[in-house]
Amino acid sequence: MFRMFPFLLLLWFLAPTEGSQRAEPMFTAVTNSVLPPDYDSNPTQLNYGVAVTDVDDDGDFEIVVAGYNGPNLVLKYDRAQKRLVNIAVDKRSSPYYALRDRQGNAIGVTACDIDGDGREEIYFLNTNNAFSV
Repeated sequence: MFRMFPFLLLLWFLAPTEGSQRAEPMFTAVTNSVLPPDYDSNPTQLNYGVAVTDVDDDGDFEIVVAGYNGPNLVLKYDRAQKRLVNIAVDKRSSPYYALRDRQGNAIGVTACDIDGDGREEIYFLNTNNAFSV
């Protein structure tokens, strides 16, 4: 009992603290401001994979999103608008049009420099039984 006395005395002096949970949230949801729902940059569709790479070779990273039942997206942060915008637009003249691949049903994406030229290539894992050699 004597050995327990210092421990019990310590417990008696330590008053239980009320409000041990944070009054303010630790994180703030910014999705609706950085990536608001819209047809071009944040369409309602299934997306199964993400890769981060410098698609347009400007020194800033873009987010490549694998679209399963819609196009693949290439999201770039627009500092003027303070939001992500899709640069793989639905125009054949766009340099990123081929990355869209609406029919691919992608379930994965990766970016890596396979050929050693210093630029990462982008690879999608598609489920539509189409392939190239």
